[in-house]
Amino acid sequence: MELINKDGSKEEAYNYFNKNMAPPCGKSSKYRSIESTVLSDSKAAHQSSLIASTIIMILALDHRTFVVFIRNARRQLTNAIVEPVEEVSGAAKEIANGHLDLTLNYEAEDELGGMTKSMRETASVLNGTIQDIIATLGRLSNGDLTQGTTPA
Repeated sequence: MELINKDGSKEEAYNYFNKNMAPPCGKSSKYRSIESTVLSDSKAAHQSSLIASTIIMILALDHRTFVVFIRNARRQLTNAIVEPVEEVSGAAKEIANGHLDLTLNYEAEDELGGMTKSMRETASVLNGTIQDIIATLGRLSNGDLTQGTTPA
């Protein structure tokens, strides 16, 4: 600026600029190029890390979902088998102890359902037979010899 204002020629100003001003500007453009490369590389690295962490989170959630699903399925399967078996087992103990007025609630079209149905029928037949014997013994004790037992 001073060269132009002090009657300096344009050529002197141009030479002054190339000698004193251009080299620092050239360095800064080199640094700008490096900065631009570093910036784009860091953006790419950040994007890659976001993708990787998203994939890891999805896999972790899928794993947790799978584990929860397996636990629930195992619990349901166990309950579907254990509960009716315990109910039938309890009914068998009640029958063995002479308690024939029992209620079995389990009903299904499988082996356990068939076993439960058979236990219900067994308890009912035994209860009917015992009630008939009690009635017949009561009549006999009163001297009534005219009736026998009722056929099952």
